[in-house]
Parts: sequence; C-alpha cells; structure tokens
Amino acid sequence: MQRRRFLQNSLGLLGSSLLAQLPLCAVAEDKTIYDCIVIGAGPAGLTTARNLANTRIKGKSLKILILEGSARIGGRMFTDRSLAKDFGSPLELGAEYIHVAPGLAPIWDEVSRYRLETKSYPKLLKGYLYNSEFLAPTPHSPLYSIGHLNFKILRSYKIFKDIQNYDGPDISGAKFMKLMGYDGFPAESAEALLTGHLGAPLNAVSMKGFQYDHIIPQIKGTHEFYVQGGYDQILRGMCNEITAEKILLNHKVQKLRPGKDNTVVVQTSQGTFTARSVLSTASLGMLKSHSIDFGPYWTTDKDTALQFLESAHQIKVSIRFSKQFWPDDMCMLNHLEKSERRTGHTYFVPNYKEGDKPPVLTALISGDPAKRLLPMASKDIVMEVCKDLDVMFKLQSSSFKKIVLRKDKSLIYSCKKWMDDPFAKGGISYLQVHGSQGKVSTQNARKTLAQETRPVFWAGEATSLVQQPASVHGAHSTGLRAFTEIFNYLQGIS
Repeated sequence: MQRRRFLQNSLGLLGSSLLAQLPLCAVAEDKTIYDCIVIGAGPAGLTTARNLANTRIKGKSLKILILEGSARIGGRMFTDRSLAKDFGSPLELGAEYIHVAPGLAPIWDEVSRYRLETKSYPKLLKGYLYNSEFLAPTPHSPLYSIGHLNFKILRSYKIFKDIQNYDGPDISGAKFMKLMGYDGFPAESAEALLTGHLGAPLNAVSMKGFQYDHIIPQIKGTHEFYVQGGYDQILRGMCNEITAEKILLNHKVQKLRPGKDNTVVVQTSQGTFTARSVLSTASLGMLKSHSIDFGPYWTTDKDTALQFLESAHQIKVSIRFSKQFWPDDMCMLNHLEKSERRTGHTYFVPNYKEGDKPPVLTALISGDPAKRLLPMASKDIVMEVCKDLDVMFKLQSSSFKKIVLRKDKSLIYSCKKWMDDPFAKGGISYLQVHGSQGKVSTQNARKTLAQETRPVFWAGEATSLVQQPASVHGAHSTGLRAFTEIFNYLQGIS
C-alpha cells in the first residue's frame, strides 16, 4: 500500500484507473522480448510509445515497454498538481506554453485529440519592457505611446533582422554584436534578447544556430498558448492509450549491449530487459555526462556532435503575493538591463486574467544569473527575485514581505533548479560556436545526434530537425519521427 500511495502522489497525471494496474515491483530479469523499449517518459518518448501501442504489424499488436529513471512522468514538462491549492491552479515547473500558433506544429493535433482547451497569452500586446530608465509597454502594445518612445529599445530589436540577414561564417553573439556595431544600452538590451530565451552565454551562443533552430520566430511570436488545467493533460491522454504495465518508473537505464538475434539488452537499476529495437530520449545533459553506456550504438560522430550543443542554465521561480503590484494588463515582462543585479530575464503572470486566481508571478532565470544563483538555497534565490521586483516596480516596501504565508508560517513559493535535476541536468539545448570537425558542424550537429544506429533510435528536443528545438512541440515532433523510423524498421524485420 505504501508503494501504491507513493505512485499516486508522484504520478497523479496517470489517473486512478491506470494506477490500479501499475506493477508494484519489478522482476530482476524480464524474459519478454519486446518490440520496442522506450528510454524516458517525456513528450518524445510517450508520443512514440503511444503511436506504437496503437499500431499492428502483420495483424499483431506490438509489445512496448517504457523505462523511466525518475519517480514521475514528463521530463521537463512538469505540472505540479500538489501546489494547486497554494497557487490557484496546477503549477508548471518546466515548460509553460505552446510557443506556436494553432496549425503550425503537430502538438496541436494532440490538443484536438484529447479535446483540451487553451488560453492565448498576448505576450507582446500585453507585455512590458524594463531597463534602468523606465518600465513601459512593448512597442507592439496598444498602450505604447510617444511618451514611451525609446530609440535605444527599437535599435536593440533590430538585432533579429540583422541575424536573419547574416550570411557570414558562424560567430558568437558577442562577436556578432561587435561586427554589427552594437554598443552601449542597445548592446545590453540586444544581449538580453539573445541570451535570455536560451540561457546561453553571449560568447558561446551560435548566430548560425539561431538561424538553423528557427529561434527568432519563437521569440517574436505575438502569443503563447497555455493548456488550461495543466500542460500534463497531453501526457495524461497519451498514458490512457498505453497499458499501465508498459510504464516502469524508477528504472534508471545504465547500459545497452547487443543480445541474440540482433536484439538489444537494456540493463537498468532494477533489472534487465530485451527488445528488437530501443528508443533513447535521454536529455542532452544525460548524453553529455555519459550517464548511460550505449555501447556500440554510440558513435564517434555523436560524441563530436555533443561538442556543438549545450544545456541552458535555468531556474524557474513562482511566488504568490498577498497583493498585486504590477500593472493589471501585464502578461509578461522582459528585463533588458544588463547588470550584476539583474536576476530574472522574463517575468510572467501565469494566472493572467483568470477570474479570482491569486496574484502570482513567475520568474525565468537563465544563463549566467542562473549559474550564479545555483549554489544558493531556494529561499535566498526568492529573495534575489524580490530585490529585482522592488527595483523594477519602485516598491516602497520589499515584495519579499508581500509573499503569502501558509498556516505553518512557511512562504508560498516554488523554485526549480533544472541544472540540479539528475535526469535533465540542465534546461533546453542550444547550439554553440564550435567551428567544424570532420563531417560534423553546427548546421548538422542535431541531425547527427538524431541519426539512427539500428536497432537503436534517438529522439528528444536536442534532436529536433523540423520543429524548433528548446520546446515541447520540438520534442513532440521527434517522437513522431522516431515512431516512423521504428515502425519501418520493425516492419522490415518481421
């Protein structure tokens, strides 16, 4: 009963009907020969597993097994429902929004499939900018007026056009801004725009990578889309189509080795399993730390590709305040000032215009500020965020004193350090300047990482080729690609 209660707390997204079927223990060695073992139960892995579970080859259904190293499903899609009472709704500790409009990515097919509702967040029309001179609506906002006009801000926004038009050799963001003549405040604002989203140091982020990964359309998009009731509802829908016995938690994969008849033997912390094919959706952080020994299925080219990719330093903080002190129409706020004091790059209102929800602000801390704050205790990080808010909103009394207390006098906040997560080992991936090595370059690093090494296949946001990496819809698209690759392979050997 204790194990079942633990599963229910950590896997609330599965639903009671599935929890009732989950195996309470794992055998040391499973004699089943699976058609596919999926490593990782995030958006990519569950997408592939769901599609394979609904597929037949020569009239027979496929035997699928999902091995998840952690005690929950979702990867960096982490909807914490245990905090709903404190924050007025489930809290997204990881991915928050769908970054593209309906119809522009297959993730919207999942929204339709599971009959989910979304809410549009007008991040530019209802967004604000801050620098040391003023707090004002974005130039896209109908509230923007001649009184807010600041040519320095407009100059910094020009960097997006400069990147799109750039056709020279790959260089870092720092060299790019120097080449384009950015200096002073426009340079500081442009740096915030370049590094804040990806959490990448300016002297490392690749300008060609910005082009290859289609980052600018994502940053410049006028709206974000929130899945009402929690992002994890997409995963819940997928799990409801996968038999519960096919999902094993707390099974940290350690090693892959060849088995008999071209099978793959997967060794985990809990037992050994065998399959005709394997899909790895291990995070970039896991791959770079070589947490899994992939044996002969890991190539030298993949090792080289890792040198072109890096995981962002990211911390996400949400705070419930006793009273709202930000503009009523504010949806998001970008902090463009470059200083040692700046903490968060983006602040947003997760409960924007949602009835009687309590006043909550979320801070996304990326790059060097996140790296600096990582050793601090969570409460100290919250204090740093509040110092940032005090300056931006010119508060007479500290916003830290406005944080709501629980009955036990503890403060209501959440602080997720993604660099400390043992299975993420960092935030979203980005391309960094690294020249070229043999066949591998900045342009094809992700493609190299995604290259199948049959009977092992690869997915996850770091391998996204068509949709934008560094996003759920990018990870989801790799799950669709991997499904096609694995289906064709299994059909060929059947």
